[in-house]
Amino acid sequence: MASAAVRIAMPSTRGVPAIGSGQTEEESRDPRTYFIEEKDLGDARRYHHQIVLTEDTGENRRVREGRAPGREGPVAIMIDIHQNGPQRQCWEEWIRTHPESNFRFSSRRLPPSPITGTESLLYTWPGLYEADAIAVAAAGHLYVFTVTYIAPEDPIRRDFYDIFRTVRFG
Repeated sequence: MASAAVRIAMPSTRGVPAIGSGQTEEESRDPRTYFIEEKDLGDARRYHHQIVLTEDTGENRRVREGRAPGREGPVAIMIDIHQNGPQRQCWEEWIRTHPESNFRFSSRRLPPSPITGTESLLYTWPGLYEADAIAVAAAGHLYVFTVTYIAPEDPIRRDFYDIFRTVRFG
């Protein structure tokens, strides 16, 4: 497992529509520092790599280091990369049937993602945290980009969509 803290300076979003709000964001945002962790979660049968970004705050550092009282983990941005096995399961079928997708907690709707530039599916689910997930099948892998948040206007959610827009599959 590798980990590091990185500063993600998001470009100014002045005049850009905020995701899901229909409103224009008039303030440019300050860059935030995220802590990145990478984990190999697969086994001998199937590759599964996960990248997790959490805001690099004192409280989140204490949680990561096991120095905080027992609590749920922080909100996060996760990128899960799953190998699409030899049977080449349809990615929509994988989302609907695989427990790791968390689709069972969703509204059971799986519309195309409104993010342009790639064929993707978007689904959301409620829970301790709200979550948005965007699934993309490319190059023999299924990529699931997920963000957990408390409120739709949380900065981590905006950062998630800004980050996703920069991803290119080749």
